Amino acid sequence: MLTSITPSYYRALLTLSLYFVIFFAFIAQVQAKPRNITLSNASPQIVYTPFRCSATVSDDTQPQCPGAWQLVDLGGATFVSTTGPDPATEGANPQMFFQFRASAMYFTTSPLSNATANINISANGTTVATTFDSSVGSVAAVSLRDSAITTVVITFFPVDSYSRLDIGNFTLTVVDNPASTVVFPSMTLPPTASLPTVISPSNAPTSSLSPSPSPVQGVSNRVKVGEAVGIVLGLGLGLTAVAVVLYIIWRRRRLRDPHETDSEASTTSSDDRRPEPPPPPLRRPKKISEKIRTWF
Repeated sequence: MLTSITPSYYRALLTLSLYFVIFFAFIAQVQAKPRNITLSNASPQIVYTPFRCSATVSDDTQPQCPGAWQLVDLGGATFVSTTGPDPATEGANPQMFFQFRASAMYFTTSPLSNATANINISANGTTVATTFDSSVGSVAAVSLRDSAITTVVITFFPVDSYSRLDIGNFTLTVVDNPASTVVFPSMTLPPTASLPTVISPSNAPTSSLSPSPSPVQGVSNRVKVGEAVGIVLGLGLGLTAVAVVLYIIWRRRRLRDPHETDSEASTTSSDDRRPEPPPPPLRRPKKISEKIRTWF
């Protein structure tokens, strides 16, 4: 019988433990559930140009901050609104931008919003620019990489007729509950360094941003792919663990078999040995006197 554990047995247990640690860590990451967080349109994380008025008005007709952005209360919801550059000063087109790490972003517009705007979304050196009609009610950007910093820039398009752009709070889809410093990284460049060139409405492509399902659904495909990968990895690690256990059992039996073979061989040889017949009884020699008496 095996009385000591070999070093290979320790190595097998260590390898098996490491596999299980990696497997459970991977499963914990895959099963992380996405959740939505709200970014207020009055948050300091959002940069407005040329500026945003600090006061909030309840005017449901026209904001009272010409050429800039104004917080407007409409039906209990707060929107940041602009009617474009001030005709008196012919200033720059109103813009806003912010940075975040998330897998999806969407926002709503007010029923009074009717302006056309440009939205630029850039991450990892790739930029997507398109126009959208703010009267659609909601805009969503999904399938973003939450591991990369995404920059969103929204620019108002001036037109000859009166138009306004009202944007509500932003909703970001993140995994679990990360710290705000991770979702909203510190800005390292001045706002003007990231502002895009304004595209005229006549040359701008047709908007591909339209009302879409919740961003949580936008990341469901990625979660499903992660679950499939986790299942495949789990099966591979499980089969590896079974193979290691079978090898250990086979190894122990192999080390124990020689002792059993020797004992069985000795038992077999002792059973096959026939008992020797007892020696014949010794006869007592007759005395000489008896022999002489027999002769005579």
